[in-house]
Amino acid sequence: MKKENIVLIKFGGSILSDKSKPFSLRVEVLKRLIEELIYFHGKMIIIHGGGSFGHPVANAFNYKSNRRFIDPQGIAHIHYAMRVFNNIIVKLLLNKGLNAISFEPMSYLCLENSKIKNAFLEGIRLSLKLGLIPVTFGDIALDEELGSAIISGDTLLKLLAIEMKVNKLVVCTDVDGVFIKENGNKKLVREINSSNIKSILELLKNEKQVTDNNKIDVTGGMYYKITELWEVAKKWIPVIIINGLVPNRLKNILLKKSNETQTIIKP
Repeated sequence: MKKENIVLIKFGGSILSDKSKPFSLRVEVLKRLIEELIYFHGKMIIIHGGGSFGHPVANAFNYKSNRRFIDPQGIAHIHYAMRVFNNIIVKLLLNKGLNAISFEPMSYLCLENSKIKNAFLEGIRLSLKLGLIPVTFGDIALDEELGSAIISGDTLLKLLAIEMKVNKLVVCTDVDGVFIKENGNKKLVREINSSNIKSILELLKNEKQVTDNNKIDVTGGMYYKITELWEVAKKWIPVIIINGLVPNRLKNILLKKSNETQTIIKP
């Protein structure tokens, strides 16, 4: 598969906001990450998670994944919360001279039973050709079977990384990478590949205590994230998971400088 010179960057909602505090925003963290993006001279796509905007609202309306959800008030409020979050991010990108343009999943995706049935991506492709930076996000989308369903940023990562033929995927989280428990202690997994992917997923599935259960997340947690990212890596697209709260880690990745405190996923 011939790849385009495109980097796909995911800002986890947990680094841009405090999920335990609804509608909170870590403005200084976001501004610093945007400053680091400026060092990259190439095409980029940005995806961000729901953070303290989408998740609490979905929780308030008793949204449950893979269950029928047709409450029009809930759909409207969840989507509005994500648009508010997205507008803040896009405005800060524009303030730094980055020509960001928003693409809401509801406008280019159609779901069926919480899976992507149709994806109209020509607008995103054209925006890249025009020198724009598409910014999309985890959101609620309309579903032919369920009425509506949450489309997570991690599912969007898989779709866009593969369909846009990106040459690198960088995931910015609030931890140094993927952790597992070993002898009662947390251990950073520096590389996930074909030899250990099954055991890593099994550990992530069974050891839920590795994650912070005080945070509201309606998209499946780390097990689901790594499952989706592994599908990307199998297409020979390197996936790098870094701690976006640590200054210069994103910049170093974009400038192809070495960084040992990370998790890389490759076949």
